[in-house]
This record gives sequence, structure tokens and C-alpha cells, in this order.
Amino acid sequence: MKKSNNIKVYIILLWLIIVLILFRNNLITTDYTIIIKFLNTHEDYISLFFILLSTFRILIFVPGSIFMVLGGIIFPPLKAFTLSMISMIISQSIIFFIAKTFSNTSIKNYFLNKYPNLNKLIIKNNYKFLSLGILCPVAPTDAVSFLVSYTKPNYLKYISVIILSNIPMMLLYSLIGESFKSSFYYLIIVVSLILIILFYTKKEWSRITNASPPKELL
Repeated sequence: MKKSNNIKVYIILLWLIIVLILFRNNLITTDYTIIIKFLNTHEDYISLFFILLSTFRILIFVPGSIFMVLGGIIFPPLKAFTLSMISMIISQSIIFFIAKTFSNTSIKNYFLNKYPNLNKLIIKNNYKFLSLGILCPVAPTDAVSFLVSYTKPNYLKYISVIILSNIPMMLLYSLIGESFKSSFYYLIIVVSLILIILFYTKKEWSRITNASPPKELL
């Protein structure tokens, strides 16, 4: 028990240290141009810094899609996709580890008591719930991963679902960034594909929730 508590303390301290570092470098911001300027300033290590920022954005609750688009602006599409995928695997592994570490705390009990229907839905549809949460453009992917991790899924299956489910949207987000430097029609095509995926995931979501999702999910 003491060792478990020590790990939790170390995680919280590490989180505070990383947030402080990001704050001191003015990287906790909604202005994406500041992040681009920071990366371009460190051009020799731009790929490494992009992975680090795209990974640790989970600590300040920044959606991964923002960095996927930024990657498309800064790098060629294939490189943007590769770097985004690497950071996604690392960040979602961190979320898995944190959820596992805090699985027997009051945080889990809070979710179980406040969202009983949500918990049943996750247990029943586990990996499908995770896949739809990642595929849906408007879903909070990190929160979905965190909640699914609470059910203690197999790590290899968990990370495999994350990789496969991220491929379509990650490609499209990377192409959105590229489209800013190309034609407007190119952007329309990419956005249209995203809307098609949104329609599909909403339809599937309605199906697994019997066409009427619990109120706490709205």
C-alpha cells in the first residue's frame, strides 16, 4: 500500500513539474503560432520537441487533434502522421498507466456512482467504446481512453485498438495542416471526409446505446 501511495505522489509531482516547465516557456496557450515559433526556434530538435509537446499535452488537457493539425502544418504529411502516431502511443500508454495506478481510489468510485450507466456501457462494449471514442472527431479521446483503462483491459489489445482507430483521423488531421498550404478545394475534401466519419460514429454510438444514450453522456 505504501509503495502504491509513493507512486501516486511521484506521478502528481512529475505532472506539476512538467506543467511548470510548459508554463515557464509560455507553451500553455491557445495560440498555436507560439507553439510553431517555439518548434521552429529549436529546428535541430524539432521532431523530438514536437513528440514531447504532443505527448505531454495530456497533462494540460489539450486535445491531440490540435497537434495532429499542427504537425501537418510544420511537416510533410507522412512525417506528421508518423510523429503524431508515436506521441499518441506514448500519451495513451501514460493514460493507461495512470488509470491503472489510480484504479482503486475515490476517483474511480466517483465515476461509478455518478455515471453508473456509463460504466455499464464501457464494460459491455469495452474496445468498441474505445474505438468509437477515438474515431469520433468531437469525442474527448483522452477521457475515453482513461475511462476504458479503468476496466483494466489487456494493454496490447488496448494499444492496438488505439493505433488502428487513430489512423483515419490522424491522416485527415495531418492533411488538414497540409491543405492550409495548398488549395481550398483540398481542404473541403478533407473536411468532408471528417464529417462522414462523424456521421458514421454517431450512428454507431446510437446503436450501442439503443438509440438513446444515457443523459450523462450528452
